[in-house]
Amino acid sequence: MKHLVDIEGVDPALAATYACSGVTVYSAINKLLPMDPNEAIVLVGAGGLGLNAIAILKALGHKRICIVDIDQKKLDAAKQQGATDTVLAAGEDTAKRIVETCGGPVAGIIDLVNGTQTSRFAFDALRKGGKLVQVGLFGGEMNIPLPLMPIRAITIQGSYVGDVKELRALIGIAKKGQIPAIPVELTPQKNADAVLNRLKNGQITGRVVLVGEAV
Repeated sequence: MKHLVDIEGVDPALAATYACSGVTVYSAINKLLPMDPNEAIVLVGAGGLGLNAIAILKALGHKRICIVDIDQKKLDAAKQQGATDTVLAAGEDTAKRIVETCGGPVAGIIDLVNGTQTSRFAFDALRKGGKLVQVGLFGGEMNIPLPLMPIRAITIQGSYVGDVKELRALIGIAKKGQIPAIPVELTPQKNADAVLNRLKNGQITGRVVLVGEAV
């Protein structure tokens, strides 16, 4: 029983996302907070992780949330979810546009993609004493000028999923109705291949939950 989490009062399909992307971003967010709620937190990636991160940040009372993605449709969905600012990651000046959008270099960034390009523009957008939390497993390498780490007092920290304690805390917040629900699509389990192809092609907003057939 110590590994089970009571989800009474929470839609099971939505709770399923909290046990995956939800606890992943909640753990990453906890590595940045506490912060002034009006201080911009930047999220790189507006997929299911990004939408859950926006919802959870709002539930925790954070007011300034900037999200970055290469897909305008996903940025539009992020805006509907409650992001205050969006940046389209196109070209080599993404870091500059993040800084312009947020009114200056930022204190905290969560990279939900974590590839070669995203990690570098995220690093370049940090202010002195800023922190980059790397979550995504996109792959690649991060190449940064090492003197900038001590000169700018930058922190780079990895974050992988979360633990049962964090999941229970997150579900507790959800039970109070404080987390805005992300888009969740239910589909029969037999459609798993089609869903994976849609995911590969960037055609899914939020999350898809596979539902088993009744016996």
